[in-house]
Amino acid sequence: MRAWTLPPAPRPSWKCLSNRAAPPQHRMRAAAGGGSIETPSLADLRSGLEAAVKAEDYQTAAQIRDRINELEQADPLVLAERELEQAISEERFEDAAAVRDRLKELRPTPPPLPPPAAAFDSSATTASDLVTDGVRVTCRSFYVPGESVPARGAYFFGYEITITNESDDTVKLMERSWVITNGQGKTQQVRGAGVVGEQPELAPGQSFQYRSACPLPTPQGSMEGHYEFYARDKASGQWRRSFLVKIGQFALKSDL
Repeated sequence: MRAWTLPPAPRPSWKCLSNRAAPPQHRMRAAAGGGSIETPSLADLRSGLEAAVKAEDYQTAAQIRDRINELEQADPLVLAERELEQAISEERFEDAAAVRDRLKELRPTPPPLPPPAAAFDSSATTASDLVTDGVRVTCRSFYVPGESVPARGAYFFGYEITITNESDDTVKLMERSWVITNGQGKTQQVRGAGVVGEQPELAPGQSFQYRSACPLPTPQGSMEGHYEFYARDKASGQWRRSFLVKIGQFALKSDL
């Protein structure tokens, strides 16, 4: 176990008694004596926090937690990743694209997203396929390592949805509702109008396909939910009937 020394308040400086060198941005040189004092990386701090909690040393844990928060608030990469996660969860895709462009300047360019569904490697995806009232919803998910930072507890998953109207009515997707569950069993509900800024209208036999993404703090999880559709009355041409179409559960896995 690493040893941690905590100098007196109010603003501690940190010394990590470790053989692993801290990244250059976390190193500082002492003003006197010509020596150097290395502050730990965020990964080291998180390990120290876990050790302090296990030892029930809550005063030390609180100080380490405050230092982690301080470093994260000063780290433009962490701030940008949080901003991207929030934009995606709210399906503000124009904002997400702008943040992603900023992230490219802060870290190496990630590899491109996987190819379209027709070329998907089934061994690298998970899927679900359900039909409700003549509307088929097919889902495929895939892990995006280039957008993920496991050391920070950030895993990025893409998913592709194909909606096919197999009924005799013209239908229109009005709302979406998702239940997202991470690997620790914590759930999050996301609701909103339409999908990716659209409310697609599908005549019999037509399909609509879109892609979106889901960041998680764990290397695995799952998604499921439903869409609310309206059906057009053939005689009047008005949207008369509302019905729910189930989205079958599919897994989010980083170890495929």
